[in-house]
Amino acid sequence: MTIQFNPTDGPAARPWLTAFWQTLASPIDSFLEDRILSANLYEIRFDGAAAGLAAVYGESTLTLLHLAPPFQRHSQPIFAAARRLESVREALVASGDEHFLALVLESARRSEPGAYFFQQVPNVAVAAPAGYALRPAGPADEALIRQHSDDFFEPLAPALARGDLFLGYQTDELVAIGVAERSQLAPDHASIGMFVLAERRRQGHGTATIQALIAHCRASGLTPIAGCYYYNHNSKKTLEKAGMYSKTRLFKAQL
Repeated sequence: MTIQFNPTDGPAARPWLTAFWQTLASPIDSFLEDRILSANLYEIRFDGAAAGLAAVYGESTLTLLHLAPPFQRHSQPIFAAARRLESVREALVASGDEHFLALVLESARRSEPGAYFFQQVPNVAVAAPAGYALRPAGPADEALIRQHSDDFFEPLAPALARGDLFLGYQTDELVAIGVAERSQLAPDHASIGMFVLAERRRQGHGTATIQALIAHCRASGLTPIAGCYYYNHNSKKTLEKAGMYSKTRLFKAQL
């Protein structure tokens, strides 16, 4: 039995990444996606045959271990070998990634939830309240966004150039900034989120912004998804009030 990890890049790994997405029980948001796509990628070969893909983020965090079905019966020795890549000592895994989750949990010294991943409740109409309007932000809005959100949306310029950002107004007053970032793994999905100006929080503007972003995604033929830090109870409540639900968690495990 020979297990090899050969460095590869995004274009060469695309078929594996597509296959990985298709196996998920529920989608992941842009946070975990970024930690897969910006990681060091390795094609896994088992006895010389292409078997799957691994990703190591920041030299120490295993963020992906995907195996083609014929090789899944060898997953435990392959996972053990993956733990010796670079300086791996922890893993990030979504609960919707059943096979990787099982491998991580049976080997972890300690694990804890780190985030919620949300989906939109299907066939539920959502609408922003009267007087609320969401408009696309452009490069000319960069100074305004920096003024009110500090570095929350960094890197800001590329996000503006892609058309990912939106400005939320309540009766002509800026109250929030929204984001809808199209997935690089599944272009028909978009991760949505918002930043409410400090002086306008706890007034329903976060919920209104999420509802408006959901409507924007639907009108654009996109499936909205979202994520929030596990202990950010206010963000969780906001997403739920806007008609989203979470059946998936992101776990961080010490290996």
